[in-house]
Amino acid sequence: MAKTTEKVKAEKIEKAPKAPKTKKVGYFRGAFAELKQVHFPTRKATWKMVLAVVIYVLAFTALVLLLDMLFDFIFKNLLRA
Repeated sequence: MAKTTEKVKAEKIEKAPKAPKTKKVGYFRGAFAELKQVHFPTRKATWKMVLAVVIYVLAFTALVLLLDMLFDFIFKNLLRA
């Protein structure tokens, strides 16, 4: 037997989530629900990312130091002439 539209509407209303008592409670419930969906990286993946950041920082530091020494050399020679 086919369900009438009133029965379908009543079932949808019954299945609807209940509204939280206060906004704060709803906020913390929502935040906790979102936190359960987070996929944190494994320890191995975390160390790989840390190593990549350290290598990038060291390479960028070396580049800046080399450029600084080059510009220092150029400006000192320009001022002498």
